[in-house]
Amino acid sequence: MILRKNKLYQGKYVDLRDYEVLEAIKKKEKVVVFNSGAKMTLTPNDLKSKKLVLNKSPFQSKVNLNQQYYLWSYLFRPDL
Repeated sequence: MILRKNKLYQGKYVDLRDYEVLEAIKKKEKVVVFNSGAKMTLTPNDLKSKKLVLNKSPFQSKVNLNQQYYLWSYLFRPDL
C-alpha cells in the first residue's frame, strides 16, 4: 500500500487511518509513506508495535456518514 502525505502532524508524525492500517496488517502488506521526497516503509510488525494514538476522538467519514475512523500516528523516520 502506497500513501502520499503532504503534511506531518507536529512536523514529525504521519497519521494513518485505522482501517488502512488494519487492512495492511490483514493482507500482510508493507505501507510505504512518501513525504517531501523522503520515503518510510512500515512492515506489518511495525504497524502493530509502533503506533501512537495522539488523537483519541473519532473522525466522521466524509464519504460514508455512518462510518467513523481513528487516526493512528507513527513517528516519521525516512528509510536510509
